Amino acid sequence: MDKKTRPKKAKTAKVKKKKRNKQRKSPLSLVIIVILLAVIAVLLFRTFRQKEVTPDLPEIARIEDAIKHAADQLGVPDDLYRTSVRDDGIYIFITLDRERVDLVFANMIITGQVEMAGGEIVSGTETSGGSVHTLRIRDKEAEKDFIVRLTFDRQSRYPEKGPRLAIIVDDFGEFAGSLLDGYLETDPNVTFAILPGLRHTRTVLDRALSMGREVILHIPMEPVGYPRNNPGDNPILVEQSEREINRILEGHLRQLPGVLGANNHMGSLATADERVMTVVLGLLAKHGLYFVDSRTTPHTIAVEVGQRMHVPVTQRDLFLDDPDSSEATMRERLAQLRNLKEQKDQVVVITHCFDRQRLNILNKFIIEAQKMGFEIVPVSQLFITDLPEIL
Repeated sequence: MDKKTRPKKAKTAKVKKKKRNKQRKSPLSLVIIVILLAVIAVLLFRTFRQKEVTPDLPEIARIEDAIKHAADQLGVPDDLYRTSVRDDGIYIFITLDRERVDLVFANMIITGQVEMAGGEIVSGTETSGGSVHTLRIRDKEAEKDFIVRLTFDRQSRYPEKGPRLAIIVDDFGEFAGSLLDGYLETDPNVTFAILPGLRHTRTVLDRALSMGREVILHIPMEPVGYPRNNPGDNPILVEQSEREINRILEGHLRQLPGVLGANNHMGSLATADERVMTVVLGLLAKHGLYFVDSRTTPHTIAVEVGQRMHVPVTQRDLFLDDPDSSEATMRERLAQLRNLKEQKDQVVVITHCFDRQRLNILNKFIIEAQKMGFEIVPVSQLFITDLPEIL
């Protein structure tokens, strides 16, 4: 090899080495660039989300809006929500409806909304024998205090709400025809309780639902003295296992799609059995259904078990046709209803669909109850509240 070609080869080797080094560095540079772009994207996204979730409003506005929102949830009209700016803070006077909400509950709703908005509850006091609650709320950033005073309306500025009356007619399913027509023509808010497995079970269900009427399952349950006292086919019995009770009750529910709840047919023994009622109410809760205890025994524990399980449950207050379906019995029940009106804001009455005499008594009873100021409602309305949830 001559001397002229040696330097050329050395130079070529250096160039190739530089190219190889360049190729090694390129992927690393790309990775660094990608990471930097990702970090920038995350920062931009967080900034955007923060602006979206937390509007550019003064802290004081957010806290005052939270108090006003709580008042709206509690049903307070604008004219019973007053604000006054004073040297020691912003005073907010909220006047509540005594029939709808108590001060402790209102206090908790306001506290939850304020804390979500970033405010701090400094103190809470009761005065005037507990009829006035005062909350002092601190806004640290704005260095402002809100003093919220809760009182009850004493001037009847809230519209008066009458008591509610739910009426259930039991034992549908055995007949159709003109008697069923008559019951379908009664007050549309009367609830029908239908027995499963009878020849007209599905006919009554379909016709009632087509007219927008509320329907519930009338569950055959074991009475004292069974089988001499027979509740019908496939009853719930205290000797049955949990699996058997669930199987029977699921079968009843399949026959009556569209029901919103259930009540017991007979059941003086079954409703007094804690294990049985735990199984029954558990399955009803699984289907989103309520339960009305017909109270066929003073020893029933259905309501107690239901409340413990947080299942929507209520109970019968009056039987309209016990001991018989007569004008005299109706007058006695109306007198009892008048007394219940002073004690309760909702009452449940049960009657039966055996004959036209009971239908006539029912229609007269409804007219007299409405004269007393009762609003006739489907049973499901007894479980509905528009009060807000505590945060």
